[in-house]
Amino acid sequence: MPTRETDRIVIGQSTSDNVTIERITAPNIERWFHANVSVQSAVWSGKLHAEFMAGELRQFGLEIEKLHKDLGGRVELRPIEPFLEMAFEGDGRGHISVSGTACDRLGAGTRLVFEFELDQTQLPSIAKALIRADPEAG
Repeated sequence: MPTRETDRIVIGQSTSDNVTIERITAPNIERWFHANVSVQSAVWSGKLHAEFMAGELRQFGLEIEKLHKDLGGRVELRPIEPFLEMAFEGDGRGHISVSGTACDRLGAGTRLVFEFELDQTQLPSIAKALIRADPEAG
């Protein structure tokens, strides 16, 4: 079972626009784990239960580390079960645009589309949290 230190990822500012992912189970025998996800963007917010395959969040974290070094380009979280999809896009000058979609049921139901900005200085802590919270792929 994860600890509080390693199971919570906050992308953005906890007091304003953000996506929070909180891992609530260890991977099962098929390498899936469960997480609670919350999205706050402008006046809109939503909460959902998501599933991720071990390694998906970790890979996204590694790609964010590369984005931090390059400052330009696009990295994406596109999990097998797309309860939460996100993209970070750097303009080459330190501004990072975050966009994505969250849904409560695959294939149907309500979708929350969001977009907000980050500063490049936030990327290392986001990448570290994603890598630390995701079980080792293997």
